[in-house]
Amino acid sequence: SIQMDSLSKQIEKLSEKENQINKQLGNLLNAHLEGKISEEKFKNLSAPLKAQIVVTQKEIQAKEAKLEQTIIKKEIEKLRDEKNKIIETLREKENQINKQLGNLLNAHLEGKISEEKFKNLSAPLKAQIAKTQEEIQAEKAKLEEITKKYEKATQAMEIEESGGGRDAQCLCANNLLF
Repeated sequence: SIQMDSLSKQIEKLSEKENQINKQLGNLLNAHLEGKISEEKFKNLSAPLKAQIVVTQKEIQAKEAKLEQTIIKKEIEKLRDEKNKIIETLREKENQINKQLGNLLNAHLEGKISEEKFKNLSAPLKAQIAKTQEEIQAEKAKLEEITKKYEKATQAMEIEESGGGRDAQCLCANNLLF
């Protein structure tokens, strides 16, 4: 997705920034080791670079967490779509069986088949309907569970965007494991 690509590019740029800062820090260290700058000057010049590295690493971690949450959200959306398709297919199956049952009932009401034959032919159809309804209920329960996970992923992303990154990571880690 566009958001995932954007996050990946941002992470890549931040990693490049971190590498550049590390190079600068390495150059300072070499200058110090070669006696070109004093230890005090090295400490004074390296302190802001070290601070920039820490900030950049935190930014990278935040972007990686957001990317992970986005991936989780996409996977959950995919699962929701799959479950909805399964439910739709089961409903179509139930409708077809109900149509067959209706045809049998019409045949019985029109006197084309006896009461006993109607009961014998309709019993397996009614059992199929009941089984299909149970399958639909089971899929709906799975869909509801997936929807809750989706909502938690969305909530985690909102927490992340509002600055509660650690809380968002904990929400994902604790509540979104399948």
